[in-house]
Amino acid sequence: MRSRAGQRHRAYLSAVFGLGLAPLLLSTSQPVVPVAAAVPRARAVMVLAQPDLTLPGPTVARFSLLEEIDPEQAGKSKLKFTGPKGTRVWTASAMSDHNVPAAADRAYRTAARTMAGVDPYCQLPWTLLAGIGRVESDHGRYGGSTLAINGVSHPLIIGVQLDGKGPVAAIRDTDNGKLDGDKVWDRAVGPMQFIPSTWAGAARDGDGDGVESPNDLDDAALAAATYLCSGSGSVLGDSAMSSAIYRYNQDDYYVALVKAFERGYRTGVFIMPPPPVSAEDQRSERRKKRRAAERNRDRAASDRPKGTSSTGSGPSLKPSGGTSTPAPTPSPKPSTSPAPTPTTPKLTSVTGTFESCGDPGEWCLGGTPLDLGDVVLTDAAADDFDGSGTTGTNADEFAGLSDKLEVTLLVKLKSNGEAVVHTIDSMDYRLADGTFA
Repeated sequence: MRSRAGQRHRAYLSAVFGLGLAPLLLSTSQPVVPVAAAVPRARAVMVLAQPDLTLPGPTVARFSLLEEIDPEQAGKSKLKFTGPKGTRVWTASAMSDHNVPAAADRAYRTAARTMAGVDPYCQLPWTLLAGIGRVESDHGRYGGSTLAINGVSHPLIIGVQLDGKGPVAAIRDTDNGKLDGDKVWDRAVGPMQFIPSTWAGAARDGDGDGVESPNDLDDAALAAATYLCSGSGSVLGDSAMSSAIYRYNQDDYYVALVKAFERGYRTGVFIMPPPPVSAEDQRSERRKKRRAAERNRDRAASDRPKGTSSTGSGPSLKPSGGTSTPAPTPSPKPSTSPAPTPTTPKLTSVTGTFESCGDPGEWCLGGTPLDLGDVVLTDAAADDFDGSGTTGTNADEFAGLSDKLEVTLLVKLKSNGEAVVHTIDSMDYRLADGTFA
């Protein structure tokens, strides 16, 4: 990713996707790296900083941004940390839609509104910032951190040393440890994972508190918005959005992942791209295919009919006189192909709200019509799909599912836009052959 000063953002973060896909997923992010460094993509597991680093303090200006949050729903749990500087207490952020902390939701929307005033031609949607925040740090909650109501994670999220060892880039300290606490090597900092050298040119004050901190999601979201809008024209549209995300992080899978989350926050349906196959996995697959081919050759050789030897003391196969007549050759037996083995259909994990589409017996997941088959609604269901503790009729289970905030399905996507349901929250609805469980 390049800023107007010509810098690039790179980072990596491995974590379990807490979202829908079972919730599954590996979350990736990469530290912000200057273009001049010309280093390979960093691949680093994040670590948590100790809570004694200096934190930006709350002000009246900061909390004036909380008008978007219902006071009755504001976070009430307290975060208490004791360090060399004493004991400090913060209030945790409440949760908004799709498991996004309200403080993060506020930061993304505020940054998008600010960019709409600064660069209206960019047309930056807040959902794109949310997608990046989800992939980079799970909205400031990576590794067990909690996002406070003021937009700061506790403990702070600080990356590993970028010392060039293994898959990470080598970036010597650029800030004397001021932001990342490391005076030898730089580390990625905060919920949007900026390295200090990039933050020096990208820093923004997103909440008007007079402090520019990469640990404050309000500030980091506005800095990220500036990067995304550093190109020309709108970021809307598939190609333009891909280009904007690629400016932020030059990794194809990262781009696909962020777009998937952006689409999910916008539509309510989360369909994640499969992780890229590693070089080791590719080598393992080639070895398996090679061994399978060798076994097939050996089996074919052992099944080949053995000829009769003409040597030895046995009787001659030639008649005693007259014209030689060749021995009859047995007719080859017709080859029989083994019965085809049914293959498991390619399934996609989707998460969203299970809801009625209007007509009785028709259901959708976040607007996507579901193919539930020709089931009888009054028949007993195959499992307790709604998690009520009892297994009711199909109609009862579907109605119960509609009361849940999110439901995760494994589906086969059809060309007409429907999704054929195979599992509901990890419980079999259909078998691999398409019959019902």
